[in-house]
Amino acid sequence: SVPEAKVTGSKVRVGSSSWPKSIKENLLLVDKSFILPQIVDNDDPILLTRPRRFGKTMCLTMFEDFFGVPRGETLEEKKARYKDMKIGADPEFIKKHCGQHPVIRLDLKASFHIKLFKRLDMLLWSFPEVQEEIDMSKKNLSPSEEKKLSHLQAMLNREWKLMETNIIYCTEVLLSLVLFLNAYYGRACILLIDEFDTPIINADEDSRDAIKNRIRDMLAPIVKTTEGLLLRCVMVSVNPVSLAEMASGLNNFSALSLHSASHEPYPDDILKSGDMLYQITFGFTEDEVRKLIATHVFP
Repeated sequence: SVPEAKVTGSKVRVGSSSWPKSIKENLLLVDKSFILPQIVDNDDPILLTRPRRFGKTMCLTMFEDFFGVPRGETLEEKKARYKDMKIGADPEFIKKHCGQHPVIRLDLKASFHIKLFKRLDMLLWSFPEVQEEIDMSKKNLSPSEEKKLSHLQAMLNREWKLMETNIIYCTEVLLSLVLFLNAYYGRACILLIDEFDTPIINADEDSRDAIKNRIRDMLAPIVKTTEGLLLRCVMVSVNPVSLAEMASGLNNFSALSLHSASHEPYPDDILKSGDMLYQITFGFTEDEVRKLIATHVFP
């Protein structure tokens, strides 16, 4: 059944896309935390497409904030943020998963290679133990393991020039980061990718296919592996055409467009879907819109 709408906060700010920041600043939000158990229970990676301004980035930042290890706050402070939300009705889930997973969130809105490497670099430096772990681990590594860690070392040293022009290096750096975080925390990573189709849309026609292939080749070794490198992968985009054209390399994804689930007329095509909770997480239901108006526009 469709969860009952819940609205939190009171301040209105156009363009805010950070879930934790919006909560801390008491901004007006529709509580979508009911989707969080689906992130760990769903077997397949998710590819979800929505038009712009449908809350895609907001939802990904909620996933990152809830599951990700605490940064700049205690675990108890992080958990307290969700106590009064819908997910607060499941304290065992909060205890088991809130702040317990390494999370990688890639935002590909800008230039593909440069944005990716800057994001990975920022993520690496957010773990002060990374440099120490690499230096210590190299003493007892096999040649193949040392090769993987050498890419992380190159990132830390900002030796980007060769990497920015070679998708093989890009793939190996991301794979090395996933392997490192999995080993460090003893748990599989959650990979979140925002606006993955933007580099494709922004590319000129002659290079569009090459960019698609690069994104596919970077993700396929990580997402399609049978070794369980990721707990979950969620990708969001605007353009559904990109999903279909990349499916040959990423065919284990569940692709969820706005009207994808059944042959029923709208809105039953969503409400009767097995992926209904995902479908109503990205965007507002009629009940949510009515509650927003009744509570904050015409009380």
